[in-house]
Amino acid sequence: MSVTKAVRKGTIVRGAYHSKEGETWKEREALVWWNQVFKHIRRGRRDHYESWVSLKRMMRERFVLSYYIRDLYNKLQRLYQGSKSVEKYHKEMEMDLMRAQIEETRNATMARFLHGPYREI
Repeated sequence: MSVTKAVRKGTIVRGAYHSKEGETWKEREALVWWNQVFKHIRRGRRDHYESWVSLKRMMRERFVLSYYIRDLYNKLQRLYQGSKSVEKYHKEMEMDLMRAQIEETRNATMARFLHGPYREI
């Protein structure tokens, strides 16, 4: 069972999740953190998370490195179409916007999109 599935079910407890060869150190760190949070919830030291969104927000603050978001912003600023098709360029821009959790108006997105393609377009 993956860490994400186990967290959604609330079933990550000591001994219930077995380490695999390909597991990264971040996954192990997240597992240790979740086990501690789960123990605190069971003992009444911490409130339950109200939603999956609030749990994801807490995990993002805890485990996503501060420079990751800054690097995504920089990548978006430097994004050009290059040899990619317009569709691939658009998809890459949309994915980076989602990863950085940027919500911008349609006009701002259009301006960003028109900044990067070939000048002939």
